[in-house]
Formats: sequence, C-alpha cells, structure tokens
Amino acid sequence: MTDASKKLLAILAVLQNEFELGYIPFDYVYFDAAALEKVAQLNHLQIRRVLEQFMQQGLITRRIFHSREDAAEEDMYQEDTWAIQFPTDFLSRAKEYEEKVFGEKKLISPPGTHLYIDKDGNFWCEPKGKLCYAMEATSDRFRILSHLVENDGYRMTGEIAERLERKNKQQVRTEIAKIRKNIKKFLKIDGGEVIQGKKDSGYRINPAYKVIKV
Repeated sequence: MTDASKKLLAILAVLQNEFELGYIPFDYVYFDAAALEKVAQLNHLQIRRVLEQFMQQGLITRRIFHSREDAAEEDMYQEDTWAIQFPTDFLSRAKEYEEKVFGEKKLISPPGTHLYIDKDGNFWCEPKGKLCYAMEATSDRFRILSHLVENDGYRMTGEIAERLERKNKQQVRTEIAKIRKNIKKFLKIDGGEVIQGKKDSGYRINPAYKVIKV
C-alpha cells in the first residue's frame, strides 16, 4: 500500500469516528483543521483536494473551511475548522469506496474499523473469532497495551517501564515489538500503524484507531 493510500485511509477513519459521535441528519460535523492535517500528515491544500475528491465520490455532500483569521470576535471558530456535511448512508459509501480503491487485501485497518480490548487479555477487531490476539491478562504485553489505550498521547518509555516494575526501557521496546508483530499476525493489520513510536516521545495508540474497552 502506498503512503498516499495510507493517508487517505487515515482521513476516512477520522471522518467516520466524528460522524458516529456527532452526526445529526443534514447538519455539519466540525473538524479541527490542524488536527486533521497532523493525522494525515498533509498540508491544508492537500486536505482540501482530498475533501474535494471525497465530495466527487459522494462520500460527503458539502465542505466549508472557516479560517480563524476571518472570524469575528463573537464567532465560534477559534481555530481553523472544516465544516463537513455527510450523506445519511456515509458509512456504507465509505466502505464501498475503500474496497474499490484499496481492494480487499489491505494491511492497515480499514477506516472505521474499531479495535476492542477486554480485561481477560483479548485484543481484537471484528470478526473476533478470526481476528483476535489473546494475551494473558497478567502479562507485561497486556499491561503495556492497556496503558497505551487508557492514556492519550505519547507515553515515555521510562513511564511504561515504571508501570511494569522490574523492567528497563530496552525490555519495554522489545515487548512492544512483539506486540506489533502479533497484531499483524492475529488481527491482520500493521502493528506499527496501531502502536506508533516517536523518538524522545515514546509510544501511543494511533488516534486514527478507536479502541473500545469491553
């Protein structure tokens, strides 16, 4: 899968998550422009082009950009914001689009695919019977994954090591590498996309994914 394809999928994932949380028929859903650019690693012009493509494909019905520089003092837009209007059948349209463009054998989780985790050590996406990574509930790997799910943003490697006790930073890195490998093996998605690492920042769950605690 090309880098451009991954970025399109990331944008679709964000759109679906906000659609599910805040959609009201015929109303607009609002997106922080800077956050959208950061998730997809695209600039403003590129995001605009992607949204135009989505509109041509019928994935969205309207999109309006509100610049904070042009906003009046009483205006609600304190940041650059995209207001997007969706068709009522957006979810089915998005799935058809991704299947047509990216095919069935995608390594990255399709946009809108939710991941699930439970207290027994299971981490999965649907269908659970086929796509589940089962860990011991008391294992270091499950404790690491749970810590990342429960805390937003990057978590320093040292912080994770302290949570595990008697573990050093290198052991944490080794465990995370194994978790990523098993996510790819059992969930059939790229573990490096699910658990992102950044030098001097640590690790986090990719915000393009929605992990639900069961």
